[in-house]
Amino acid sequence: MLESTFTGYYLHSKGWTSTYLYPSNPAFLGCPPTSMNEALVQGMKWMSELFRMSISKFSPFTYGLTSRMSILQTMCYGYFMISPLYFLPMSLYALVPQLCLLSGTPVYPKVSNPWFIWFAIHLIGCLGHHLYEVLTTGASFKAWWNEVRMGMIRSVTANIFGCIDAIMKAIGIKKMDLTLTNKAVDEDQLEKYKKDDFDFQGDKIFIVPLVILVLLNTVSFIGGVGRVIIEGSYDEMFGQIFLSFFILVASYPIIEGIVTGKKNETI
Repeated sequence: MLESTFTGYYLHSKGWTSTYLYPSNPAFLGCPPTSMNEALVQGMKWMSELFRMSISKFSPFTYGLTSRMSILQTMCYGYFMISPLYFLPMSLYALVPQLCLLSGTPVYPKVSNPWFIWFAIHLIGCLGHHLYEVLTTGASFKAWWNEVRMGMIRSVTANIFGCIDAIMKAIGIKKMDLTLTNKAVDEDQLEKYKKDDFDFQGDKIFIVPLVILVLLNTVSFIGGVGRVIIEGSYDEMFGQIFLSFFILVASYPIIEGIVTGKKNETI
């Protein structure tokens, strides 16, 4: 992805134009990682280099604006290269509403408030559009749900560490290195991949933030629901309860892994 992005960015900045080509037969054959750890390592590498480009002298927000690209295309490259910062809103969504739920502080409008419908439309629209894109490519509903889960996981792991890595390289604390993704086919790992097993083996640095957020959401959900039942504040706290419940459902394999102590759980 990095090579394609940087090559396209360079050529477009020189005035080249692209043609959309989608042949009926697959044009390329790739070998993606088959374990969560390798996928997150690859994701961290991607996020690091994309973000490093966005804060370099070749940033779309500086170099791109003076190139031969259109403003719209420059904005697209800019959005793509700062996408690692997606960890900021995702982390806030995973922390603030849950802590406020635990303390009984509403952060969303009441269900009876007309403004609440806009939050619901936004959520349903985003998930529905993503589902439509997945289904129209021939994938299944389960593939969409797995993408949602992995997107949430990457946002609070690979994106965070990728941005930190990029900043450390930019200020000279860390030297440039070449991190290769292990794409060797391991029969045991491939079998788990085919069974949709959620493999927790690998770098613990990725597991720590996941476990912290899952435990926080679990405690907040249980404590918040208890408070809502006692106080009867369903109308005020429904949005936060739903959000916390949604995160817990998406994090079910992690919860099961924590409870049972197993390193491999099924998605």
